[in-house]
Amino acid sequence: MRLDIAIPQVGEELAGAAELNARIGADYTYYLDRRPEEYGICDVGFADPSIHIWYELYQWGETAELCIFGREESLMGSGPVLWTDVYGYDLEEDILLTAEELLERLGYTPQDVVDSFYKEMVEPEDPESYTWENIRDGWFYVDEMGELAFTVSLYG
Repeated sequence: MRLDIAIPQVGEELAGAAELNARIGADYTYYLDRRPEEYGICDVGFADPSIHIWYELYQWGETAELCIFGREESLMGSGPVLWTDVYGYDLEEDILLTAEELLERLGYTPQDVVDSFYKEMVEPEDPESYTWENIRDGWFYVDEMGELAFTVSLYG
């Protein structure tokens, strides 16, 4: 087993820190409430699991995006399970942003995300129909250059 887990907490000097930290805590309770010996095959779905969680912070003017990235796989060999949780924040107004609000401030729409996802991630013969709702929850973020990026392993 290999665990490399770094889950951020936002400093209290940020007006919305309590709300943001509560959201992160709720989203990552599974990882925050476990000791290493409590991770088992049934929990993560892999024998000899490797779990890597890290975060990055991007900022464009008064708009910030905290991304928490995750990768789970078996050290015995498996395709990875990937995800990204995105937390947008307006530094001027001290408010959390929805994914749609974050996109709008960066010049994108949910349809831009879907179109880019199909262009970059989906093979032409894939019969699935991917929607904004699928992609929004864990598969996309805006990278440090302000470009749409994706963390999903569809064909893994």
